[in-house]
Amino acid sequence: MSDIFSNKQSPLLANDPETWMETIWDALHSFREHQLPEGDDQYDEQWDDICTAMAWIEESFEAFPEAEKREPEIQTYNVSTALKAYAEGYAVYIAHPLPQDPDDRLWSYDEIKSSKDHLFVIKENVVESE
Repeated sequence: MSDIFSNKQSPLLANDPETWMETIWDALHSFREHQLPEGDDQYDEQWDDICTAMAWIEESFEAFPEAEKREPEIQTYNVSTALKAYAEGYAVYIAHPLPQDPDDRLWSYDEIKSSKDHLFVIKENVVESE
């Protein structure tokens, strides 16, 4: 089964500080590559200061572990992504604010398509053995 999400970076999630840092580091590395060329002492010193500041920020997150205790945000998808995932063998569920229930699973292309006004949760399709 191919991974339909492999061309995408980790999504930025409200309750996941790791994704915040990943997003910022991605932007900083791009900035370094295009705006602060390596080998120039002035730019290298500026990059060192940026990395030091980021290290301090990351350490401050570690000092407040309650951020780690939050439930991760559930990623939701639109109908076209849900249909593609279903075609590739993923389990597709209707997304809603209540705890997920097995009855939320959609078992056919037609069920997903008729629910087009909803968002969907996509999971690996785990076959339970008896």
